[in-house]
Amino acid sequence: MAGFQDVHLPLRSISMPPRLQPDSLKVVSDLKKLKSFDFPCTAEAIREKMTILADIFVRVQDMLSSPLTEKVIAKPGNGELIEGALDGSIAVIDACEQAKDLLLMLREQVREVQSSIRRSRGGTDSSSLERQIKRFICFRKKAKREAAKHARVLKKASEGSGGCPSMAEPESSQLDIVTFKVLKDVNDISGSVIKALFDSLSATRVSPKSTGRWSIVSRLMLTSHPQERLGSLTEVESVDSALFSILQSKNDAAGVDLKKTQKKLETLEGCILGFEEGMQSLFKCLIQYRVSLLNVLTS
Repeated sequence: MAGFQDVHLPLRSISMPPRLQPDSLKVVSDLKKLKSFDFPCTAEAIREKMTILADIFVRVQDMLSSPLTEKVIAKPGNGELIEGALDGSIAVIDACEQAKDLLLMLREQVREVQSSIRRSRGGTDSSSLERQIKRFICFRKKAKREAAKHARVLKKASEGSGGCPSMAEPESSQLDIVTFKVLKDVNDISGSVIKALFDSLSATRVSPKSTGRWSIVSRLMLTSHPQERLGSLTEVESVDSALFSILQSKNDAAGVDLKKTQKKLETLEGCILGFEEGMQSLFKCLIQYRVSLLNVLTS
């Protein structure tokens, strides 16, 4: 036993990796929850997700200002991952601007229809209502095409928005992995929120029963996938349905329909204003996020 006590074993000096900061872990946890949150495509759910995402961006900004995170981003071997994150942020910012434009145009169209209904109910210029509804329908068709195009761009950007290093790669640490996972996820989730907005405002599940001169317009407004017509109508779909009812109405009960339609238009306008506020907040967050990344790279 004495022999064992006299043996001296040299100890290796182990360089411990930097510990993950609580803010970083909190961001990762929140992004994971938000990413797995299966929410309905309703105005309330989308606005809720916008609010949660804005709060997450505050913590992302704190994370990016950390010296440890700055060190990870500044690593020469991480340049390609940073470029991917920056490219992804541009795609999401562009989509956010397109969403803001779409909301503005939709709000203008809603107000035009409201004005036409008021004139029609007042007994003046009732013929303009039908023309205005037709313009609204044409706008909705165009909005659907635009939304589909931007959704494809967002999907492509998500697929190429940078990746995450793995522990199998040389010079990679847990901090590297967490940092770039956050950068990728924050772009992807921002894009998914904007895509949900596009899907909500461009939904076309109205299915008029009557036939005749409006049946062609109705079919053009319908989605090509019957299963997508299941479920409750969104605010914009509810307005679609009410406007089709006005066009198809041939009796004196049209006045009652107009009152109901005005109420639905008011509800939709309120949703649009809420979306616009959320999109503006998200847009500011995305700009600040991109500026912070660029500042770290140039510091």
